Amino acid sequence: MSYIDIAADIPKVDAAILPLRDDLASLISGLDACFVQAGSALAVSVEAIDRIVAALSGIGSALEDDTGVSAVDTLIGVAGRVSTLPEQCEGRGKSLVVVQQSSARLRSRIAKVLDTLRALRIYGMNVKIASWGAREFVESVETMFVRITGGEENVKAFDSRLAALCESVASVEKMDRLLLSECRKVIPVVPDRLAEDAEGLRSHQHKVTEVANASKDLALAIQLKVATALGALQIGDITRQRLENVVGGIQLLHAHQAEWEGDPQAAAWASAHVLRLFAAQLNETAEEFGVQAALLVESLEGIVPDARQLLSLRSDSAAAEGRTFLRQLEQSIAGIESVTRKLGNTDRQTSAISAMIAQTVDELTHRVDEIRKVRLDVREMAINIDLRCRHIDEVGKPVSVIAKEIWAQSGSLDGTTDAISKEVVILGDVVNTIRGSADDLTVDVNDALANALACVRAGAMQTEHAIDAAGEDVARVVDLLERTCMELVAKLSLSETIKTISHTLQIMAPEVRESEPGEAASAMLSALLPQIGKLYTMAKEREVHRRFLLPHMVEAEPPAQSDTDDDLFDDGLF
Repeated sequence: MSYIDIAADIPKVDAAILPLRDDLASLISGLDACFVQAGSALAVSVEAIDRIVAALSGIGSALEDDTGVSAVDTLIGVAGRVSTLPEQCEGRGKSLVVVQQSSARLRSRIAKVLDTLRALRIYGMNVKIASWGAREFVESVETMFVRITGGEENVKAFDSRLAALCESVASVEKMDRLLLSECRKVIPVVPDRLAEDAEGLRSHQHKVTEVANASKDLALAIQLKVATALGALQIGDITRQRLENVVGGIQLLHAHQAEWEGDPQAAAWASAHVLRLFAAQLNETAEEFGVQAALLVESLEGIVPDARQLLSLRSDSAAAEGRTFLRQLEQSIAGIESVTRKLGNTDRQTSAISAMIAQTVDELTHRVDEIRKVRLDVREMAINIDLRCRHIDEVGKPVSVIAKEIWAQSGSLDGTTDAISKEVVILGDVVNTIRGSADDLTVDVNDALANALACVRAGAMQTEHAIDAAGEDVARVVDLLERTCMELVAKLSLSETIKTISHTLQIMAPEVRESEPGEAASAMLSALLPQIGKLYTMAKEREVHRRFLLPHMVEAEPPAQSDTDDDLFDDGLF
């Protein structure tokens, strides 16, 4: 068969190949959507199982922690704290009244400081007017205005902080009133009720822990399998990349065919050679996808029975007995729940307001120093203005009078800052009183809530949730896994679709062994094949490509740090 006959047998591919390119692009889109959705479903499954494991792990820590006081002793301590709440609230109320009164006086002092600064600004304008705009006076006044502006910003910022402090104090006082109202409902009966349930809790701890551990072990095993399958989904990304690289190669071929029109015989030979390369790449991609995707589906189908087994733990007798007892225990602490919740909120607000008062004292101390600096700057400027007046007869006298008024206003600032400093001492004493009262408590509400309510009641809630609510989570996981399997099974037919496109390319470029490429065809391939080789991201792509290099060609070095398909599966299922 002659070189010309070969070209005649090969259909014109520059147009016929474009629909195949579009078909591959459509496959890529559908493949990406499917595997992204599958990955999302598996990720959701991992998160759901992680929640179950976390809940089950919490049971052991809530029921078996022996590093601190027992759960019942801690709850009795909470009850003791509740019984003393009236006295605590009364002492705290007195301290908060002092804060309110001190804050009101401070805001009054701040208003006076602002009035003084406004007066100084007016006097400064008067200096400008009385001096007829003399440069030396105007410069001094402008400098004074900068100091005044800084002082105004200082005191306004602090006034806002005081307003927030007063609002927080009012909020704590409201919480105290609600807390005392709840206390009257529970103080007589809480300690006895909790003590009665203590022995029941101890008798069921072991059974409940056994159920929790069995459930946790099974959930961890399922989680590991799902996470492994999630890694194995890389076959979708591998296939997508290989298809994209073939599409990119087709684009390159189509672009070169436009340049080869001057030698149709050579162009036909070169095009046929490249089409066979694409066909080989697609055929191997289809084979690998079919095998790996089938293994992935098989793996996911094997996880479903394990997940269903986790559902069966809901009917376990120890779990059922534990839920019954823990529900009773939950009911026994329901009467104190509203109190402890409000108590915790109140303590947190008290702690926050104590910190806020301390920050207010620190900030006020700093801002008082800043006001004193403004007073010193203004006084110095008043002296400088007065000194300049002695050298300027025509405007000196009226300006000197104004300078004396500025001096007087700076003295007023001095008195106000002294009064503010006294309030700082008062607020500091209140901080020490509030903190001292909290330190004297036998049972701190935050520890009580963490070690008692979170240990006993959360133990009941966590066990209830871990066994009952876990059923809902696992049912969701089973549903996600089954749907994901169905979607991936449907995608297994993609292997045949890719093979069909590969076969079409083979038909478009039949094997011709009787002829070698001429010099022109060889030159065309020498320009195109290296460009196609640069597209590859997988080692197997380069292996296929190597088979289609002409004898004189040297394979291009792979891109630095490129991932190979073997690397991608190192941590996968296979």
